[in-house]
This record gives sequence, structure tokens and C-alpha cells, in this order.
Amino acid sequence: MSEFPDAIRGRAKKLALGLLKYFFIGKGEEPWEVTETLLCTEVYHCLPSELNEEAWPDIQRQMMVLEYRARYPKPDAKKTKGASFGN
Repeated sequence: MSEFPDAIRGRAKKLALGLLKYFFIGKGEEPWEVTETLLCTEVYHCLPSELNEEAWPDIQRQMMVLEYRARYPKPDAKKTKGASFGN
């Protein structure tokens, strides 16, 4: 007899196929489980159940900050001395 009910095995199989499709074939969108795992292990250091208790707008805002921080690193202050933004 299997350790897991059929519903759990079905979800695990679907996730595994989605991960293979995304990471190895390069098709489809990144499965939410990848983002969730990174948020839990790299950002918040928490369990998924704890992450689920957080307000989604707060998480989105923090994800946006992290994305911009990674994409546009802070310029060297010496190189941008005298530069103005928004003028």
C-alpha cells in the first residue's frame, strides 16, 4: 500500500512535471512552489504555513523591492556624484 493518498501523489506528479518543463525545457511559467520555497528559505526563513499567514500585498511589495534591487544594483556614489534624478 502506498504511503500517500492518490490526491497527494497526483499533485506531486503535476508539480514535478511543471518543474521539469520550466527548468529543463524552458517553457511555461515558474511554478508558484518555486517562489514559495525561495521566500521561505531565502527571505523569511519560515515554514510555508507561516508564509500563508502574511498579507499578500506585503509579500508582493517586498518581492518587487528584491527584484528591483537585483536588477538595478545601487550605483557607485562617486560615479554618480552631481547626477540628479527626476529633474
